[in-house]
Amino acid sequence: NLSRLEVLNGEKSELVNKVVLSESELLKCSDGVQSRINEKDIVKSELEKEELNLSHLTKASDSIRSAVSIIASELPKNQGDCPVCGEHHGYDELYRRIGIELKKIDPTITIVTENILNLRTALELKERLVIEAKDEQTKLVSIDVKLKGMVFNVEFKIHEIIDNLMLPERFSNSLMKIKSCVLVNDVRS
Repeated sequence: NLSRLEVLNGEKSELVNKVVLSESELLKCSDGVQSRINEKDIVKSELEKEELNLSHLTKASDSIRSAVSIIASELPKNQGDCPVCGEHHGYDELYRRIGIELKKIDPTITIVTENILNLRTALELKERLVIEAKDEQTKLVSIDVKLKGMVFNVEFKIHEIIDNLMLPERFSNSLMKIKSCVLVNDVRS
């Protein structure tokens, strides 16, 4: 029985060390999950800002186009003076300038739209990384629970051996010391 007790104490010690390592890995993994979530949230926030920016740009562009179209439709064919600055450009030149100004709005919208597409792609990647990190965390939690269950089982076997240990009366003090030592070790782990 005593040799079995030594073996079980050795197993318990190894398992407790594994639990400590497991909990350390679990803590690192939890930090990694939180870091991934924070990164995802930053990209999501940037995406929302850019989508709002695009909405404002599109509304402004639509308003400008509408105003220019109204002004252009109201201009008589023989008027070459700019209704804004009053300068004489001639009818064809005035319409050419109006077209140029309208085209200046589109590149900004295009750039913001491309940025939104890139941010959406980045967000999808960040979301996948969060899922992968959480899956890893779940695996580590499972391993940690199994290790703690193994420690419990070994402790149970140790207690069984000690509870069933029979020594002559003259060793009763020694037996009490052994039992108290086991109880102290259980409390520590």
